[in-house]
Amino acid sequence: MKHAYSLEECYCLLDDISKVFVKFLNHLMEIMEVNQVNLVGVGNSISGGWTAIDNNVCPWIEKLKPFIDVNNHDLNIEFANFSIVGNNSNQQIYEFIKNNPSLSEVKKHFSSVFDNWKKVYKGSLLENYVDKDIALSFYLESNNRLLNYYGDDVFTLTTFFGCTGELLDHLNQVKFKEGREKIFQKEVLYMQKILLYLLSLSKNSYVTIGNFPYISRYIPIISSWIKDINKQIEDCAHHESKTMYFDGVYLDLVTLYNGKLKLDNHPNLRWQYTSLYHYVHFLMQQIPLELMKQDTIHDEYFLMRKYCSLDYDGKMAYRMKSL
Repeated sequence: MKHAYSLEECYCLLDDISKVFVKFLNHLMEIMEVNQVNLVGVGNSISGGWTAIDNNVCPWIEKLKPFIDVNNHDLNIEFANFSIVGNNSNQQIYEFIKNNPSLSEVKKHFSSVFDNWKKVYKGSLLENYVDKDIALSFYLESNNRLLNYYGDDVFTLTTFFGCTGELLDHLNQVKFKEGREKIFQKEVLYMQKILLYLLSLSKNSYVTIGNFPYISRYIPIISSWIKDINKQIEDCAHHESKTMYFDGVYLDLVTLYNGKLKLDNHPNLRWQYTSLYHYVHFLMQQIPLELMKQDTIHDEYFLMRKYCSLDYDGKMAYRMKSL
């Protein structure tokens, strides 16, 4: 995927796929014998839905909520965001979620980071043009905590993006191969800790790990390095059960904004909504396969009958060949 749809195309595509996704979640709840699905975002500024050039900095997974809500009539589907947009190495993300933060604490963290960014990057290519009041409107004042969204009586899917914060904190070491490798070893270590913690929260806890964002145009050394990073992230995801690797996030890095060159190391809105559309497809393809892997019976025909209601596109039998 190296093409970002227009926002108008994204909205139409997401509305269409959300109709299918709601039905899929209904069947999932019946199979799992739960009465609620929670879609939770955890991680860095990619998960936080940040962009420096638009006020719509609604957290990434919550950008799906309006499309689900308009097509959902009676299912209990909840969204929550516990991402931290700054000061977010995987170690910092791990320590943050281990403290069982409230949604109000997530908002407080965002506000603090926002103010710091305005000071540090003012007048530079990294300056953001986001209105703080609008940005804060996407964050709730609530005592609901992370652990409130996990339990054996619900199905929780956590969307995690990370592996960027440690690099940004040590940019002086990135130009050296040894420095990059040391930084990323630490990121992988704490990514594993994050993953194991989230999976331990309930028997119905599943996690997706997103890729380190690709740059939409090929830059030889950087693109090769990002590919190597994502191979490590993918290996980490495949090492654990109930875990899926989503390889679908891109950004432009350099763009024109009001006739001037602008540097933004985050996906713009077109890329965010494009990746979100592909993510919904990805979930409907991969969740049934993960459920089959956990099933105590491994007979192909039994599995096909049991999970046939999750075959949203008629191609599940083909995908089962990868099991």
